[in-house]
Amino acid sequence: MFIVNKSELKKIIDFPSALEEIKKSFIAFSEKKVLAPPPFFFDLPEENGEICLKTALIEGLPTYTVKIVSVFKSNEKIGLPTLTGTMIVFNSKTGKLLAVLNEDGWLTNLRTACAGALVDRSFRQNSARNLGVIGAGNQAEWQTRLVLGQNKGYQTVYAFDINQKKTQQYIDRMRSLFPTVSFVISASIGQLVEAADTIFTVTPAIEPLILPEMVKKGVTIIGIGADMPQKCEISPDLYAKADKIFVDSLESNLLLGGVSRSINQKKITPENISGEIGEVLAGKREGRANDREIVIVNLVGLGSQDTFIGNLVYQKMVNVVQLAER
Repeated sequence: MFIVNKSELKKIIDFPSALEEIKKSFIAFSEKKVLAPPPFFFDLPEENGEICLKTALIEGLPTYTVKIVSVFKSNEKIGLPTLTGTMIVFNSKTGKLLAVLNEDGWLTNLRTACAGALVDRSFRQNSARNLGVIGAGNQAEWQTRLVLGQNKGYQTVYAFDINQKKTQQYIDRMRSLFPTVSFVISASIGQLVEAADTIFTVTPAIEPLILPEMVKKGVTIIGIGADMPQKCEISPDLYAKADKIFVDSLESNLLLGGVSRSINQKKITPENISGEIGEVLAGKREGRANDREIVIVNLVGLGSQDTFIGNLVYQKMVNVVQLAER
C-alpha cells in the first residue's frame, strides 16, 4: 500500500497526463461507463465549512477512488488552506486498499482546473482574446495558469474579487508567470463581463454574480464554484437567455448550483440543457456553433474525475517501485 503526500504528488503528476485523464473521465461519464452515487455532502454552519464525499466505479479501470474534501472558509483568517482533501484508492475487483493520497487539496485543484481548461478549449470563441476571472482564490490561480498555459490566444486577463487585497496578490503572481499577458483589475463584475470573451466564475457565491443585462453576444461563461445546492454564481434569468447550456453531469446539475436553482424557479427546464461536456469532447454533440452564441458551461464536479486521477497516481507509484527494483 502506498501513502503519498502532496510533495510527492507534485513530483510524479504532470499537467498533460492529468488533462488527458480528466478528458477520459468526461467521456466515460457521458458514455454511461460510470457507476457513481450522488455526492454526499453536509454543511457545518458554525465552522463556516462544508464536507463532500465523492466516488465512482469506471468500466474497465482497475481501481476506484473515494475522495473526502472539505472547505472551511474561515481558515483563511488564521492562515490555513480553505480546502483540504484525501483520496483513497481501492482495487476495483477485490476492494483491497491500494493507496492513501494525502493530497491536501492539490489533486482536487488540479483535476478541477483541468476540467475548466478542457471546457475553455472546447467551447470558447475562436476569436477569444480577453479572459475574465471572477474570484481571486486558489482555484482562480489554478484555472488561470492552466488556461493560459494551453491557450496562447488570450492577450488580456480581467480579474475581480470583493477582496481587493486578494485580487492584487492574484494579479502580481499571474504577471510573474505570464509576463506577455496584460492583467487588469476590473472595478466591478459588470465591467469585467463587458470586456471579457470568456469568463470563469470561481467563487462560493450563494447569490448570482452575473446578470443577463451585463452579457454580450458570443460570451462563454464557465461556472466552477457553484457545486453545492445553495450556491449560485449565474443568474437564472441568464440561463434562460443563453443560446446553449452544457453541464458535466445532467443528474448532478439538477440538484446542485445555478442550473438547479434556475429549474426550481422555472426559468428553464431540463430540456433546455444542450448536453454534457463529455458528449462534445467525444465528438457526439456540437458545442459552440458560432461566435455569436451565448454559451454557459456548468461544472459541479464528477466522482469519475477523482477515480481517473487517483488511478493515474497509483499507476505512477507502481512504475516508480518497479524502476527502483530493477
